[in-house]
Amino acid sequence: MLAIGAVISGLVLAGWLFLLRRNWLNQLVAQGCGRRLWSLWHHAWGFDALFDRLLVRPWQLAVTLLRHDLINLAM
Repeated sequence: MLAIGAVISGLVLAGWLFLLRRNWLNQLVAQGCGRRLWSLWHHAWGFDALFDRLLVRPWQLAVTLLRHDLINLAM
């Protein structure tokens, strides 16, 4: 019952903000704190950059370094 109330409240709040108070939201996002928060949300909390630096780049480096290993030379 509590979960249903939370979902309905969230939908009502979102509808009120985006349909009736859109100018207020635009003004809030244009200010300092709102702009930084929007940027953080827009860039996925930095997870893409973190994923790239922690997993993708080391994997690409390993692939580049191991490109000429014995198995690949035998093929």
